[in-house]
Amino acid sequence: MKIAIIHDWLITYRGGERVLEAILEIFPKADIFTLFSKGKEIPQKISSRVKGTSFLQNMPFISKAYRHYLPLMPIAIELFDLSKYDLVISTSHAVAKGVLIHPGTIHFSYIHSPMRYIWDRYSDYFGNMHGLKRWIMDFIFNYLRIWDTVSANRVDHFIANSSFVKKRIQKYYNRDSEIIFPPVDIAPFVPENIKKKDYYLVLSAFTPYKKIELAIEAFKRTDKKLIIAGSGSLSKKYRKLARDCDNISFVISPKDETKIKLYQEAIAFIFPGFEDFGMTMVESIASGTPVIAFGKGGALDIIKDGVNGILFEKQTVNSLREAIKKSENMKWEYKRITETAGGFKKEIFSNKIRKIIYEKSNKSI
Repeated sequence: MKIAIIHDWLITYRGGERVLEAILEIFPKADIFTLFSKGKEIPQKISSRVKGTSFLQNMPFISKAYRHYLPLMPIAIELFDLSKYDLVISTSHAVAKGVLIHPGTIHFSYIHSPMRYIWDRYSDYFGNMHGLKRWIMDFIFNYLRIWDTVSANRVDHFIANSSFVKKRIQKYYNRDSEIIFPPVDIAPFVPENIKKKDYYLVLSAFTPYKKIELAIEAFKRTDKKLIIAGSGSLSKKYRKLARDCDNISFVISPKDETKIKLYQEAIAFIFPGFEDFGMTMVESIASGTPVIAFGKGGALDIIKDGVNGILFEKQTVNSLREAIKKSENMKWEYKRITETAGGFKKEIFSNKIRKIIYEKSNKSI
């Protein structure tokens, strides 16, 4: 079969790109189509497979201001000519699932999330916007919601990356889906010996919905050490919030070796955000480090309360502090924590993807 893989865009190398990479390993002759490919972080084994990009590829400032082109993305994704392909696999958190295909082509869509910023998280992203700007955004996003719903009918089979995303697919698209967790290469994280140091860890992109400010506030006026690792647009804001706290430090854009060491030596991993899945939680438990996570979304698929972490009920500073105290009173079995990461191995993902495509398309792959 001739296979095309549709990915929203290639700017950073994060969870979505790891899923794409794993799918490329399953289908070594598949071609990639993406709206634009501008990321310096993208591995050559992904970028070399890009067969086509859209007219957005050459738009001004597309690398940094690509979110401003969101209203044009539905048009751009629909312009790809996929007439010669027998099978299309889209990996979508934005518009990739809306690609147009011929009636004889089978379309599987791996959904990282229906566009959260146009659906249930709209207020989180744009709640502070008022006046003419807000009116314009409301108008544009109403159009995007209609397009997002209609374009769901172009997909033959949906795959969700978590139980939470499965519910969202059902709610917004009125479609069923099969859950296949994203692949995590857990082997590098598993420690030979458990040696904990006296600090807690946040490792995340510095973006609003990650709620890193909750962790900062929770550790203020305490003697507990917190390391915040990552990068993003809110870096200055977080540094300002923690400027008078000697117990809070930052590691900006850590390399892989540093990340692994940070995971393995932390007392616990703090995850205050509301995620559709959460690969960093899997990496933490693979490292033998319990996770203190907000108990909604993807955390419910990963964290077993009292076994490999603690779930807190409210996204508040007090609720997080109570969970930290509870964690300190636990006698963690670090080896058992590592074992709970086994269900997210890459080979499990690959086997399930092959199985669902074979069964649903009735074709050998």
